Amino acid sequence: MVERIWNQAFGQSRVLAVCALIAVTLLAYAPVRQAQFVAFDDDEYVLKNPHVTSGLTPRNILWAFTTVRGANWIPLVWLSYMLYYSLYGLHAPGYHLTNLFLHLANVLLLFLLLRNMTGQVGRSLFVAFLFAVHPVHVESVAWVAERKDVLSLFFGLLATVSYVRYVRRPHPGVYALAALFFAFSLMAKAMLVTWPLLLLLLDFWPLGRVELPARRRTAMRRVAALVLEKIPFFLLSVAAGLIAYYAESAGGAVWPTHHLPMLFRLCNALRAYADYLRVAVWPTGLAVLYPYPARIPLWQPALGFAVLAGVSALAWRRARSHPWLWVGWFWYVLALAPMIGIIQVGAAARADRFAYLPFIGVYVAVVWSVVPWAQSRPLFQRCSLLPIGGTVVTLWLALLTRRQVGFWKDSETLFSRAVQVTRRNYTMLNNLGVVRLNQGRLDEAASLFMEALRYRPNQALVHCNLGRVLECQGNREAAKACFEAAERAAPGDARVNYHLGNAALRERDFATAIRRYQRALAGEPDRPEAHFNIGVAFSELGANRAALFHYREALRLKPYFPAVWHNLGALYEALGRFDAAANCYRLALAQRPNHPETYCNLARALLAQNRPEEALEACRNALELSPNLACAQSLMDDIRRRLLQADEDGDHRRFVSEPGLADRDAQRQREVCVPIAGETNTGKVPPPAPTPSRVP
Repeated sequence: MVERIWNQAFGQSRVLAVCALIAVTLLAYAPVRQAQFVAFDDDEYVLKNPHVTSGLTPRNILWAFTTVRGANWIPLVWLSYMLYYSLYGLHAPGYHLTNLFLHLANVLLLFLLLRNMTGQVGRSLFVAFLFAVHPVHVESVAWVAERKDVLSLFFGLLATVSYVRYVRRPHPGVYALAALFFAFSLMAKAMLVTWPLLLLLLDFWPLGRVELPARRRTAMRRVAALVLEKIPFFLLSVAAGLIAYYAESAGGAVWPTHHLPMLFRLCNALRAYADYLRVAVWPTGLAVLYPYPARIPLWQPALGFAVLAGVSALAWRRARSHPWLWVGWFWYVLALAPMIGIIQVGAAARADRFAYLPFIGVYVAVVWSVVPWAQSRPLFQRCSLLPIGGTVVTLWLALLTRRQVGFWKDSETLFSRAVQVTRRNYTMLNNLGVVRLNQGRLDEAASLFMEALRYRPNQALVHCNLGRVLECQGNREAAKACFEAAERAAPGDARVNYHLGNAALRERDFATAIRRYQRALAGEPDRPEAHFNIGVAFSELGANRAALFHYREALRLKPYFPAVWHNLGALYEALGRFDAAANCYRLALAQRPNHPETYCNLARALLAQNRPEEALEACRNALELSPNLACAQSLMDDIRRRLLQADEDGDHRRFVSEPGLADRDAQRQREVCVPIAGETNTGKVPPPAPTPSRVP
């Protein structure tokens, strides 16, 4: 009865089922159109990545396959960012919609794959609905930096479709296609390293390639043959796993055991398996980061072990009569194993994005178990309670998903939500403090930074951010103490040295600033702000050649950087290259047209080229923007006086021969250091080692 209702609704038309999935998914994720980039990996992956923001070029394509930026080897993700930037630039809604369309493609592929393997339309459709609108998947879809998840699963599902086709009609070409799609999946993210094991589960059910005969030896021979069949897939998995571990280690994201003891990791892993199941049933209190607790009560890992062992035993005993329970449960266990934290990467005790693949097994196990049970109950058959209940659950999850997507609209909303629903979340406290600092709400920012330091006293980046707040409040001594504490906590950290360089530059200690920036650039050579600020320091010391090099590097990494164009113009002007200076000022004004000082500098450079009328126009523009700008007023008076004198003498060449006019106020009109107000924390750097009784 239940299946008949679903088949009558959707079975006659695959198009109707697909349209229903598309409509529900798009309605649930509609708010993502208004979402912006968030200051949590989006800057690292897109906004401040010069390879992405220079588009799809041969050089950048080579970089994508050789870099481990962000502690990941994800060449296909980098290529997708570059392609989108080449087409649309930094249009944030477009990046979000691309993720959404990839998620929608995964929803449709999952439905068609299950329908093809099992022949069950209604059950396959309900699993696809659960996957489409479960709130735990919002992080994978609404986070630009997590394109890794949706792109990796997209190719993983294509690989599975190809594998099923190979099983039905064996052909080397189809097998090769499955291997190719699997390789693409691993090049987007290594979360499918257990895919060959998942295929063995599918061989048991629903593909029926493994049965449970009375003779165990026959079954073992059959399983061995299926394992040998997948040797190329296993080799790809091993290679991807090794590359992923190298990338994470090179990026400093792998936590050593003295920071996080192995026993604590095992306890957290057991707890996490149960926590994920709780979220699957009751998806509330979701956050972008769940920090490790100070300690884990013994009952939590005990409960996790009981759940893991109990359900595993039940699934094993029911493997013959309920194969979907066996396959779904062990799909969940195996798919989640690489991300459960035995090898700890980053600061998250668990993460919603880690459930993107494993929860497919949970959905299959639940749906395929509930439907036969309901079919055996006359009440469910008479009242059609199962289709009604399925519809209610889908709509409820869709509403929760729509609400969860709203928390991803900007950094402030996302970080505030994480602080609200989690405890001792020093990373999110720091990141929210940076938002407040950039908004000029200094007291709130200081309070958030101090609270973060209460939980993690040796977090160097938080000390730096607190130092910036104190500097803005005029408390330079306390700010200096914060910077020194940051250096003690992480003396070699590139970001710490960058902020210490900023502090030295503001104190006009240019030699110290240069040393700090050089250390920062040794760790992060692609940081345009550091190149800009070290260029300022070199320029102040008269080292124009070094300043010119770093200004050019800053522009190579970040072409849209008007402050660099402004200072580069001032540098050319000091070198007497007035035509180049004027061109730099024009480029600065093209990117930042409302900057009166740049107009003033442009007027001076034009005047040095004996172009008084254009210089006069530039002065007028400067005074329109800032009527009291002293340099523009004095320069305009000089231009008018000399124009009048030139008209009387009939010779405009004296503008070139006037000494000192082109150099006047050049030092004053050069822009000084414009440091970032604060930096968000990705949570990849390990905290200090814990005491024996407490765990980080």
